[in-house]
Amino acid sequence: MGVITRLRKTPPFLGPCCILLVTLLAQGMLPVSSGNEVCFGQEPAWRNQLAEIDAPRLNQLQQVHSLVESGQYAEAVDLLQKVEDEGEGLLVEASRLPATSPFPIARYVLLSDYCHGLRMSWATRAPQALELYRSRVDQQAAKALNELQKSNRIEDVKKWLKRYAGASATKDALMWLGDMRLDRGEWQAARECFQALAPGSRLVYEQPAGPGDLEPRRGSVSSVRLFQQCEGNSEELTRLLATLKDGRIPGPIEAPKVEKEIAAAAWGRLVWCSVLEGDLPRAERELRILETLYPDVRMQLNTGKQGRNWVEQAKAWIEEGKGAQDKSVAKATQFGGGAARNLMSSDDVRPEDWPRWTHNWLRISAVMERNPAGLPRVSEDAEAILAYHPVVDGERVYINDLRKIYALDLKTGATWPAADPKLPLFDSGLTEENVLPLAYPLCGVPRATVAVDGQQLFARMGVGVTGWKEAPREAMGSISFLVGLDLSRDGRLIDGFPIFLTGSSWANCEFEGCPLPIGNRLLVCITERNSVQIRRFVAAFERNSGKLLWRSMPLAAGMIEGAGDANLVSHQLLSYRDGTVYLNTNLGVVAALDVMDGQVKWLVRYPRSQVEDAAYPESQRFRYRDLTPCLVDQDVVYCAPADRAEIFALDASTGDLLWSTVPEHSADVVHLLTARDGELVTAGDRVVWFDTATGRSLTSFPSGVAAKPEEGVAQPRGLGRPWCTGECIYFPHRNQISVIKRKLDRSKAGSKAIEFLEPIALASRANEGGNLVLADRWLLLATPSRLVAFASPDIPKE
Repeated sequence: MGVITRLRKTPPFLGPCCILLVTLLAQGMLPVSSGNEVCFGQEPAWRNQLAEIDAPRLNQLQQVHSLVESGQYAEAVDLLQKVEDEGEGLLVEASRLPATSPFPIARYVLLSDYCHGLRMSWATRAPQALELYRSRVDQQAAKALNELQKSNRIEDVKKWLKRYAGASATKDALMWLGDMRLDRGEWQAARECFQALAPGSRLVYEQPAGPGDLEPRRGSVSSVRLFQQCEGNSEELTRLLATLKDGRIPGPIEAPKVEKEIAAAAWGRLVWCSVLEGDLPRAERELRILETLYPDVRMQLNTGKQGRNWVEQAKAWIEEGKGAQDKSVAKATQFGGGAARNLMSSDDVRPEDWPRWTHNWLRISAVMERNPAGLPRVSEDAEAILAYHPVVDGERVYINDLRKIYALDLKTGATWPAADPKLPLFDSGLTEENVLPLAYPLCGVPRATVAVDGQQLFARMGVGVTGWKEAPREAMGSISFLVGLDLSRDGRLIDGFPIFLTGSSWANCEFEGCPLPIGNRLLVCITERNSVQIRRFVAAFERNSGKLLWRSMPLAAGMIEGAGDANLVSHQLLSYRDGTVYLNTNLGVVAALDVMDGQVKWLVRYPRSQVEDAAYPESQRFRYRDLTPCLVDQDVVYCAPADRAEIFALDASTGDLLWSTVPEHSADVVHLLTARDGELVTAGDRVVWFDTATGRSLTSFPSGVAAKPEEGVAQPRGLGRPWCTGECIYFPHRNQISVIKRKLDRSKAGSKAIEFLEPIALASRANEGGNLVLADRWLLLATPSRLVAFASPDIPKE
């Protein structure tokens, strides 16, 4: 169900619904929302303790609207500035889909961003108000921007936009910021700047409220994504292009008004962004819009003269890009491959029958766990969990076994830097009994991951509990800690490590999963638990010193099913792309933060599923999603939370909902593997393919839907996290690995679209399954009790 499908109360497939939205937009039958309507009231099911704007300030925002409508512009400008100054750091609900929608969400932004958007909307609604505001700030804003151009620092431009957004120079600041983002290779961040200056790049949709709806359904969508959804209907595409040219399909009215030279430059840069990302189909769609809207506009050179036509330049970039290699296929040095959790390895492997070497570790049982979903766990054996996720970097395998960190030679399994005696890189000193204290029952199971970046390795170590029912009496801070190892110095600790959370501001806090190294920062999720609730937020540390750089506001709060009378054991991982950090909190919220300062870019809240005693109970297997970070692909964020059966896709720039799945097709999915070639590949008990444009389930192996309580699970059932390459999916289950073509044959339907290759027989070497890693013609299988390394036959034995 695509963007348009979700505007309906029933979930038909996308095809005809997409054409419906194009037709309604083209005919002007859908009214336009500014995106700045103040939304009042919250149903109890949505309640989640956040830094939301209070009722008095909401009333003041409403007064601003009333003052503008009555022509009292000076009073409106003053009051809006007062609200912004006094409400720094607060969130305001920017839009919401009603409770009767198939997947209702509410979208939040910072109050300061909301106020800036409201000022920009005056350009259409109340030009006199915007003119008055600019008369007060333009001179100072222009002077400040001129000073900033000497420093050429992104941080300074962002501060300027927070202070002066709405001034006449806003368009110049956005173009400059976008160019700096391009220079740094932050394609999506640059795209957000250029989209704000490219008319028609985002379209606002709104469907009038139906029976039982409290308010209209509204949101925004990238016009290029809409083109992609409707690509099979040339008549509708032609009509859409024509209406874009005529200006009959409006964009967000808070976008700055720009001259055609700036607009054409922004569209040209969007094409260039897509070429640099390697997405030539999107570049060609953007070129088509550029040709329609600005066919004759020429580039403005620094000398003041005009250069070549923007359309000609965009075509040249696309031709250059056709010979470029896909940069997304590279080595995977952390869980999910890379920071976007969407990386595939390049080489397929057909290993020998017998392993070259093995490495033993602690076998962990899940018998004490209180997850209400019912056994067996998705993609795991009922008797032992698959806790370990090694990574390969160069000629070494790095392992976190919950107590120690090892570096092993990929070819021999010998420990590094010393092969004899076999010593770990780092030893936490924990005993087997200390990994999971059994004074209370447990909710959740431990996971062990590492991240390697350059010549540094990072991991979360310590006791597996992340939320204590009752904290140990001797605890003076966090019992968990972050470790950073310098691999260029034989794994010695980096200065400032290990990092513990100490002091009153960190009371009852523990580190979550493995930290994420980005630039000079080390990003990590932190959980705080008291007697009432669990809260989650993000912190950034300086990776070469351990110094705290920033700590976000609390992003979500609540309780996790089964954790009320148990110690919580969890492993939240962050995702990152182009300047933005994404967190699936598993507490009813997905958040996007600025990597520089931790400020919220957007926050999306959804109703959490409750465990109910119904006559016909639904599958609860989604509650095993304990290691499912957001998967980011270009301008889309894919989310699979542990408190909702659906998988859903959000616009990376705004947080707007693009689509959500039908619950029975996704409830047994616990792994988001990759999004490529129009297909989102997921796994759990089954491998399930979803259409990236619509969220429609394409097919699955084994066929069927998620098992309900008391039903048998799919066979052959997945056992372990699969691995994707450019060509294949390696799907582990008992005694063998199924090898499946990653891309479906879209000319066929259902299971006929799946192409199978010869499976890899493992017999007794993997009767419990395992998490897979493929690298440099090696296949590593992380079973519950050991790491098993298989090599391609052409690799000589040591």
